[in-house]
Amino acid sequence: MEYFSDREGGARPATNLEIGSAAWGGCVALVGKYISNGGFGIDFRDDCPDGRGPIGTDSHEFGLAVRGEIPELDWPLQPRTPPRTPVILDFLELCWQHVAEPIEGSYTASSVTPISASSANKDSTNSWRA
Repeated sequence: MEYFSDREGGARPATNLEIGSAAWGGCVALVGKYISNGGFGIDFRDDCPDGRGPIGTDSHEFGLAVRGEIPELDWPLQPRTPPRTPVILDFLELCWQHVAEPIEGSYTASSVTPISASSANKDSTNSWRA
């Protein structure tokens, strides 16, 4: 995204080859957002207790998968302590492989955490658009 300072002063030169704590903190925040809204639920599904479909992302399963794939990465993520840049890039690639847009379905009496979405799809279960 181009910000005001980029338009007025020009783009900042890309001289830093390391991902610092500010950028890492942003990555942690975005991944947390997609865990909360069900964005990783296509592969790490959290099912409704009534058995009538998915309601989001199972953050525990997602964390286990992250640790299994990238052992150098602490889970839960530590936003103030960035890992080495190659580890961060591995993590972002893993996230990219598993993220999808959650599509809101119908609600049942025990659905206390509905998936947020931008779709008008109102079938009987929640689903994801890859």
